[in-house]
Amino acid sequence: MLNRYNVMWHKQGTENRAVVIHDDGAEPSVRLVVRRLREYNWIASQKKRLSQNIPLKYILEDPLFVPSRHNWFLQVCDIVCYALRGQYQSFGKLHSFPQKDLLGELDNVLMKEASSHPLGVIEIP
Repeated sequence: MLNRYNVMWHKQGTENRAVVIHDDGAEPSVRLVVRRLREYNWIASQKKRLSQNIPLKYILEDPLFVPSRHNWFLQVCDIVCYALRGQYQSFGKLHSFPQKDLLGELDNVLMKEASSHPLGVIEIP
């Protein structure tokens, strides 16, 4: 995700900067990845066989770690992720909650322009 933002802003030549707000948990590993990507971020070229180093320069600071129970935005992100995950696999214990129907309920508020996928998602193999 960070690479997509970084490459998009790199191609646009913009001076936009971002702050990443991350749910608490796995803080040391996420912080380490962001710090490493600021120095070495090898991106494979689609047109050539070469890769190029495009370090994260549009992320202002280390991610801010906030418990999702204290942040409405992170709670909404959790719901969207839960609904999307329900499209790909079912949750045995949580079968009473309608995962398949939840994404349809959120259809009006989702921005799907990021991808040509019908759900507007970017699938990572």
